[in-house]
Amino acid sequence: MSMQNNTPDSKRFTLCADPSTEAMLTEIMKQVAEDISRLPAAGSIRSVLLGGGYGRAEGGVFRTPDGAAHLYNDMDFFVISQDISAARRKQIDAELESVRRKWAEKLGIDVDFSRARTRKSLRDVSRTLMYQELQAGHKVVFGSSDAFALLPEPDFSAIPFSEGARLLMNRGAGLLLAWNRLREKQELDGEDNDFVIRNIYKAVFGCGDAMLIRRNLYCAGVEARLKCLESLPELPEDLAKYYRDALAFKSLPYREKRENLLEKWSAARSLWLRTVAAFFLGGTGEKTDASTVSSVILSSPVAEEGTPLRNFLLNGIAFRLGWREIRWLSHPRKMLLAHLYNFLLAIPGMQGYISNSTAAIDPSTWLRIWNRFN
Repeated sequence: MSMQNNTPDSKRFTLCADPSTEAMLTEIMKQVAEDISRLPAAGSIRSVLLGGGYGRAEGGVFRTPDGAAHLYNDMDFFVISQDISAARRKQIDAELESVRRKWAEKLGIDVDFSRARTRKSLRDVSRTLMYQELQAGHKVVFGSSDAFALLPEPDFSAIPFSEGARLLMNRGAGLLLAWNRLREKQELDGEDNDFVIRNIYKAVFGCGDAMLIRRNLYCAGVEARLKCLESLPELPEDLAKYYRDALAFKSLPYREKRENLLEKWSAARSLWLRTVAAFFLGGTGEKTDASTVSSVILSSPVAEEGTPLRNFLLNGIAFRLGWREIRWLSHPRKMLLAHLYNFLLAIPGMQGYISNSTAAIDPSTWLRIWNRFN
């Protein structure tokens, strides 16, 4: 295993640098690399990179009451193949499934391997937030360290505003799913508790990161982004404070009583609504007429993405999934975000949302379409 990383903390996995967790993850990566090396398709794999929190040295450590340290974040691996056919890349994906299953069961967390893609194909996604982050902070678990050799250095100032809107959509979806969990269950066990509070703080991070993207100030490293937010004027009220709280949680996650989760969820929802308004309308989002925001999202050029032809084809997929109120030449994510804003605005007591037109969409249909386009 070649544990390389182009960040200052190249050997660290966690924010708090917990010694036992660091040692455990180092050993896990060695064993994952050995498992990959034994696959028949191993020779077709150029690199396997650990991304996400642990790849960026920003992973969390959860401590149980007895003081034992446990992994908390998902483990996200990205697979870069040799220059091979799509059929052979699918073979890599199929063989890595056994490795994924083994480690998910062994660790008790979600483990994911991306679909294998060639180095050349990284150009197609190089401006997305996910791959900019991956390029800036990762660990090489298996194979070569030259996965990004064909790309220029990450340029976070060039991230399209549509990526900020996409981030708000995905983190808002997390709030919607957390609300469903809170509404359905009066007793929140460990897994449900983790799900709710994790999505609350992910939404907070999403708000701060989206505002930095909107101002062309996004940068690598969650601690660096907090410093930037603390220095900026004209942000949604208490955004930097909530972001600081989210950073503390990210380092050492914890669980909360249901009533505290409801309070935190309500605060995160309010922050998200104000941030969406600020993202599209400017200012702090505090004095916005909330009833107009969804219309502004749909008409604003801020989050435009894709070509009219590609968007038309994507909307055809959305139509087959149950979408009826379609703007055929705009990317489906614009409509998804506009509807989501109205969902979260209407909570509590949300039973569904009927748009101003004759078409209707309910949250379950929205989630089905979001799963396709997130």
